[in-house]
Amino acid sequence: MKRIISTVALAFLAFVGVAAAGDEVAGVRKAYEAAVTAGDAAKVAALYTADGIEMPPDHALVKGRAAIEAFNKELFGMAAAKLAITSMESEAVGSVAYDAGTYTQELAMKAGGTITESGKYVVVMKKDTTGAWHIAYLAYNRNEPMPAAPAAAVAAPAAPKK
Repeated sequence: MKRIISTVALAFLAFVGVAAAGDEVAGVRKAYEAAVTAGDAAKVAALYTADGIEMPPDHALVKGRAAIEAFNKELFGMAAAKLAITSMESEAVGSVAYDAGTYTQELAMKAGGTITESGKYVVVMKKDTTGAWHIAYLAYNRNEPMPAAPAAAVAAPAAPKK
């Protein structure tokens, strides 16, 4: 009887630990969404591990908090984003967690116009020595091809010299 109670107690504690970690992972997701929507590159970068890696579409990987902050600062200089993230699955085991899902964002371009984009993402997080979760890897990709540049932005070929 004691063995059954002990097993049930351990299973419950494990479930509570996973649920608590899931809440913490959701907290990082919500903080990321808020930082992007606020256009705060420093807050975005602070969510990563010191050597975190962002893998944006159509771009080389971006490694380290300083580079991630600079990359996002450049993006926020081009557009204001309203980001909405929907997690499909999230799990934590020990000091590693993952979160996978979809996103939509509305980009108000500073040069004019609005782009609505949807896509998918996978995040790997690591728990630091204080127990806080940070993004170690973030890969995301849009569902639609990149919009074409407006006709006025495309340079006409130079006329041949006579």
